[in-house]
Amino acid sequence: MAEGKRVRAELRLNARAAAAEVQAKYERLRASMRLRHHVERRRLRTKHKAFLSRLARKLSRSVRERHKAERVRQVEAHRKDRSDMSGNYAEAKSQTKNRLNARYGIKIEAIEKRRLVELAGLRKLHREAEMEADKLRQQRERDRELGRELTEQRIREWKKTRRKEPRIGDKRLRPDFEKAAQPDPSKEERLGSAIARLRQRSRRQRSRDRDRGHER
Repeated sequence: MAEGKRVRAELRLNARAAAAEVQAKYERLRASMRLRHHVERRRLRTKHKAFLSRLARKLSRSVRERHKAERVRQVEAHRKDRSDMSGNYAEAKSQTKNRLNARYGIKIEAIEKRRLVELAGLRKLHREAEMEADKLRQQRERDRELGRELTEQRIREWKKTRRKEPRIGDKRLRPDFEKAAQPDPSKEERLGSAIARLRQRSRRQRSRDRDRGHER
């Protein structure tokens, strides 16, 4: 995203510089055109004054009409010059803008595509992390369930042993219960082995899931 901002800022800077360059070029052309028009108008006025001074007494209607026609032609020619200049200026600005957009548009599009790919990768990693956390939660729940079952099994065995023995009093039976409630090393070992097998099977399953995800 930082690269995209940099490229867009560079585009705006170059666009302003190019527009200023085009504007300066056409300002010079406009100034030259105005000066030329001014000189032509002064020359025409001088010419007409000379005609008027020489032909003041002989000025006829045809001369006045010719003078008027010349002024009309000059006005039209100047108007056409200004129109052509404005059209050329607008066309130059448009071409410069299109070139800059074509140049920087490709860069911006490539940056946007990379950003979308990176976001997709982050979303995939997030989903995988959530799946992994869910599997760990399920594994802990299974471990707790196995622990509860083992505790219940110890209690059932103690109760079964207690029913078989004669009732001598609570004080003599309490050590038996405490002994039955103590962890049985062989049963603890079997429980640990079962939990280890479950965890190993879960790790193998996660590894296969990741391999299938990479293949896709």
